Amino acid sequence: MKKLVLFFLIAFSFSFANAQKVVGIFFVNQQGQIANLDGLKLTVPANPPANVNIPTAVFFQNTGDVLNTGDSLHMAFFVEGQNVLNFNITLNNALATDSVSYLDLQQLSVATSSLKDINTWCFGITEAYRSGVETAYSDTLCATFTTKFLSVNEITENETIIYPNPAKDILTVDNVNNADIYIYNTIGQMVKKVTNVVGNKEINVSDLNNGMYIVRIQKGESVQTKKIQIIK
Repeated sequence: MKKLVLFFLIAFSFSFANAQKVVGIFFVNQQGQIANLDGLKLTVPANPPANVNIPTAVFFQNTGDVLNTGDSLHMAFFVEGQNVLNFNITLNNALATDSVSYLDLQQLSVATSSLKDINTWCFGITEAYRSGVETAYSDTLCATFTTKFLSVNEITENETIIYPNPAKDILTVDNVNNADIYIYNTIGQMVKKVTNVVGNKEINVSDLNNGMYIVRIQKGESVQTKKIQIIK
């Protein structure tokens, strides 16, 4: 019995030591600014082509041992639960423990017929190769967003934009029209408040601890909420 318990402890420790996970899925607008895809509203042409481009960036974190130059990760892309694309990521530089990197998918093209009023996209690291040793994973991160077909020439994003996300010291909020901005931690405590914001605003978040936060943007009775992550 003792040997069995020891085996499970060793297996669990090895799995944790090699853990990789997706931590953010973001839409990239024409100015190169990013916004969390989860909860976003997108517009597409009224008579679109068979395939449309949705510029995307997928952030992933190494929560285990250092990944060295030349090591690789496999990432899967799921639409409504179906695996539609797979990506192979070969590291050009070492990725330290708890470091965050991203996969640039600004040329991501999807079938127009796959876009619904409400869409769920998921990304997950499925395999990691560290010094030739393979480790398999099954965790995914999902983003649910809406699309509306309009008479425009390209996909545009019509929500307030918050970037970077994850943030470290400065959080920028763009496309705000005379609104108040509140930031809450995960237990509902307000940790930041900025009032009467017009246009864009840089918010100093260097004093906030690592973790998830909720940004509330309020103008009268109109309210938008977005999730952000602080990683230092």
